[in-house]
Amino acid sequence: MPQIKNNNPGNIIATDIKWRGLHPSQPAIGRFCNFVSLEYGLRAMMKNIISHQKQGNNTIQKLIGGTSTHAGWAPASDNNDVPTYLRTMEKTTGIDRNTKLDYNNLAQVALLAIGIITQEYGQGEADRCQLILIKYGKE
Repeated sequence: MPQIKNNNPGNIIATDIKWRGLHPSQPAIGRFCNFVSLEYGLRAMMKNIISHQKQGNNTIQKLIGGTSTHAGWAPASDNNDVPTYLRTMEKTTGIDRNTKLDYNNLAQVALLAIGIITQEYGQGEADRCQLILIKYGKE
């Protein structure tokens, strides 16, 4: 499995959003945001997950697979295997793909982030990110 690039575990595409922690001299590499640390990349990822949920993508199915008005976090058009992605998310989070998510529940948002990282980068990178989330969750 690949390692996280650009300290961007959510593969956040560079836009006009000025995420905290973007690298000052090179805020993007290619089409993706470039963060100064993995902590900032995780922060942006979780904020992005919350934003998607507030826009109505409030189940794993909608968040990952998309809807008629939202491409989803991992659309098939980007060569993602959406059924496998959804199974990984359910297994990692313990949440059924059609259960309504609660963006006010930061533990649940963190689980969603870990599920995405597990699918994209494998268990080793997910474990590394989980340790960071646990560390900062206690501060």
